Amino acid sequence: MIQREKSFENQLINIFWGLAKGSKLLKPYSGRFKELGFKIVGFELSFHAYTHNRRVTPDMVLESVDLKESIITEWTQGRGVSDGKVDQIRRYINIDDDSLRIFVSEPCVENKDIVLIVTPEAQESYKQLIESRKLQAILLVYHYPNDYLLEKKLNSFNVSETESFFNQPLQFKRIPYSFPDINLSNLSKSLLVDSVISTLIEILVREDEGFEFSIQYFVQRMLKKPFYNLLSGNKRTEIAGVSKNIISELMKRRYGTGIIDRTKLNPPTWKIIIPQARKLKRIRLIKRKFEEFANQIAGRPIQPTLFDNLDNGGNL
Repeated sequence: MIQREKSFENQLINIFWGLAKGSKLLKPYSGRFKELGFKIVGFELSFHAYTHNRRVTPDMVLESVDLKESIITEWTQGRGVSDGKVDQIRRYINIDDDSLRIFVSEPCVENKDIVLIVTPEAQESYKQLIESRKLQAILLVYHYPNDYLLEKKLNSFNVSETESFFNQPLQFKRIPYSFPDINLSNLSKSLLVDSVISTLIEILVREDEGFEFSIQYFVQRMLKKPFYNLLSGNKRTEIAGVSKNIISELMKRRYGTGIIDRTKLNPPTWKIIIPQARKLKRIRLIKRKFEEFANQIAGRPIQPTLFDNLDNGGNL
C-alpha cells in the first residue's frame, strides 16, 4: 500500500492530542497546554443549536475545568469559503447550553470559544467573512502541508490564559502520530480500505488460529481505543459499517479464502482459520495479496510482481 502524507485533519487531531497529553515531541508548548488543564472531550459530537432548532457537529471539542472553558473546533482544508459556512458558524456560536452540558463539564459551559482552523490559502476569505458578519469566532491557520505551524490570526479567546497560549506561533518539528489517518468527513471505501487491510494484517500476524473478532473489536483496534472512545456513537457506527463492507468484499473476491471465515452475522464476527504453521510460511504472500485488494478498492494501479501468476484468494 502506498504511504501517503498524513492528512490535514489527522495532523491536527494528533497535534491537539499530543498537546493535551504533554507529548515530549511538542515541547515546550505541550507542557504549558497540559498545565492549563485542557483535554479532548470528543470528535464529531452532535449538539443542538438555538438557530432554527438545528443540530451541529463540530470536528473537535476541548475543555478545561481549571479555566472554566470549552473550545468548539471546526477545521476545513478548502481554499475558500464554501456555501452555507456562515450558517454553520452561527450554529456553533448558538449551541444550546443544556446540549453542551451533555458532553462538557458544568464549569466549562461558562466560557465557550468557537475556533475555525483553515489553511493559509483560505485565511483571507475567512478573515473577511468573520469580520464582515461580525462573527464571534477565532481564526487559526495551520500551514499544511509545508510546515507544522499553527497561528492565531483573528479574535481572542474568552480566558486570558488561553489567549496568551495561542497568541504565540506554535511551531512543531515533529508530530506524535498516536491515531491512524481516518477521514471522518469522507468514509468512502476507497479512503478507508488501507486502514482496514492494515488492521486485518496486524490481527493475522499477532493472533493464532481460532481467534475470533467482532466488528466492534476490529474498529477499536483499527482506530486505537482512546480515539474510538472519543468518537460519537454515530461516527463509530458509520466506520463499522464501511469496515464490514470492505471485509465482506475481500471475502467475496476470495482473497480471504482459507485465511478467515465469517462465523456470525450479528454482530459481524470473523475467525482466523489458517493453521499457524502455514500462516508463518505464507504471511508475506498474504500481505501482498491483501495489499493488491486494497489497491483495487482504492483505484490505484497494481504493479506486476512475481506473485501475479497466482490465482486470487484461495490459492495462497
